[in-house]
Amino acid sequence: MTTTPTFIPGYLAEIEINLVDFTIVGNVLSLDFAPTVLPKPVFGQQYANAIGGQITATLSASGHLSTEILPSLLPLIESNTSVDFTITIGEAGGTIDGGTFSGKLVASGLSITDDATGEWEWSFDGTTDGPITYTAPTP
Repeated sequence: MTTTPTFIPGYLAEIEINLVDFTIVGNVLSLDFAPTVLPKPVFGQQYANAIGGQITATLSASGHLSTEILPSLLPLIESNTSVDFTITIGEAGGTIDGGTFSGKLVASGLSITDDATGEWEWSFDGTTDGPITYTAPTP
């Protein structure tokens, strides 16, 4: 391991949901993992043991609304099936490559907002469906 970390600037990311590239209009992105922890209290013990359970994750993305992207957002929330997603951290294949997360998700929220002093924005939430694959960058 090097002593000087290669930090990845926040603007270096790509997001694709249901084969639509939202990178050009996106400005906030998160993939939150939430493993279930099952407490196992037993008689005669002051402290409970715990075992790990299943892992779920939530993908949240938001950005600026454009006329090109709006038609792609509505089908995401109207679909009752899982769709593919891919998040690339850094520059894929570049000197600052953080790898790629991919999997499937089911839409759980869509918001389109505006205010008189700003611009139209969108935000999307989805819950993962099945495993999430992380592909490390190749040196």
